[in-house]
Amino acid sequence: MVGRIITTLECVAEGAAWLALHEPSFARALPLVGPLPLRREADGFPALLRAIVGQQVSVASARAISPSWRNELEIT
Repeated sequence: MVGRIITTLECVAEGAAWLALHEPSFARALPLVGPLPLRREADGFPALLRAIVGQQVSVASARAISPSWRNELEIT
């Protein structure tokens, strides 16, 4: 497996286009959300901690909004 570091908005767009070709649900969602942002953080423990805490908060939020986007995208 060859690794790749996403460094530009073009990299993000390329990845989103590839994923849209391979996953119909993503292809339907992409036009609804628009271009995806490039989010870069400094390395180190503070970034890891922000990611962990952010993900925990995001899980609760995702559960709350999941029914609406699942209905919109016809995902069961």
